[in-house]
Amino acid sequence: MGRIMNVNEVAKYLNMVPDTIYRKARAGEIPAVKMGKCWRFPKDTLDKWLNDRALEHNGNGRTARVLS
Repeated sequence: MGRIMNVNEVAKYLNMVPDTIYRKARAGEIPAVKMGKCWRFPKDTLDKWLNDRALEHNGNGRTARVLS
């Protein structure tokens, strides 16, 4: 497994505030693991999530729905 990031590192990496990262982690909108009171984010998993979201992007500023 690669690098494990904390909330502040992910917030900086994604150019968001930490409160947004906490909210997205609690809602399951971003890949994360809660260990005790701390959220942890495997960077490899986060990068794959970002790439998958980018592939869903349909070019008009919105994320396209993926039909399965």
